[in-house]
This record gives sequence, structure tokens and C-alpha cells, in this order.
Amino acid sequence: MNRYPALLTVIGACLLGTASAQDVEVYGRVREHERPLPIVGATMEVSSDGVGLFRMQSDSTGYYRIGLDVGRIWRIRYAAPGRVAKLLEFDLQDVPKYDGGYGSNVDMRLFLESPGNDFSFLDEPLGICRYDSASAMIKWDMEYTAPRMAHVRELVPEVYTLDTDSVSAKAQDE
Repeated sequence: MNRYPALLTVIGACLLGTASAQDVEVYGRVREHERPLPIVGATMEVSSDGVGLFRMQSDSTGYYRIGLDVGRIWRIRYAAPGRVAKLLEFDLQDVPKYDGGYGSNVDMRLFLESPGNDFSFLDEPLGICRYDSASAMIKWDMEYTAPRMAHVRELVPEVYTLDTDSVSAKAQDE
């Protein structure tokens, strides 16, 4: 059961064994909020320790894939012209090295800019994902993330949902 399908749909919920030994792979699609269409050429700006390191664009299907090294805190800013940008944080400081790698399938929905709404809270991360040593998984910090997602839903209600991988959703609920 996926409790937070709006705007930031975590489809893969950070599964083991999908990335190389030292990396965490973040991948997924960037879509329009209003309908399930890809945003071609959406920009992902990747930074660590406050320094912008690289940027990339989604492909013709809205797909992207980013490899992040463990031992650091990373931020990914998703943006597209005319749409409100969103920022995610991946705290990978405590991820053990050489244990098989991790992956997170993140489907990002970007909504149209709306002059009447104050989205300045999105200058800070909408969600934070970090390593949980008890489960040996990278999980979303829902204590941090859930109130921010609820605030977004108040400003821009969800329009559609996507089916998620039931195994992944179960893993995230643990």
C-alpha cells in the first residue's frame, strides 16, 4: 500500500542490488502533474556539500538515471520551464561500501507555476532519503517528507495515480 502517491511517487522504494557496489542509483521518469505525460528535457541538477557538480536532462520518455557515490549528502533539483522545481535529498553518509549497491526509482511530477501559490518551501528538500542500518535499506524519512507532501497536495491536488510495484511498496512500509 502506497500512502503517499502524490507528486513524488516512490515507485521502487530503494531496492537492494540494482546499482554498482559503491553507488546509489536514482532513476525514474519526470512527468507533468496534470496528466501522466513525460516532460522531455527536464533538468536534474545534482549537488553535494553545496556545490553543483553536474546536470542532466530527461530523455524523450521523461526517463533519467543518476549514479551517486556513497559517503556524501546529495541533492537533486528537478526543473522544467514553466513548472515549479522540486528538490530531493539523498543522505548517503552511512551507506556501507562494497555491499552490493542500492537503487531508488523516483517518479517526479512537476506542476505548472501558479502565481497565487507560495511554493518557497520547495526551496528546501521535499523529501529526504537516508540509509537505515536496522533494515539495511535506504528509506524515505517520512517524518520529514510526509508533512511537506501534504502541504503540496493542499496547494495542488493530485490529479492521477500510478500503479506501483507491490514488492517495492511493501519494502518501503517495513
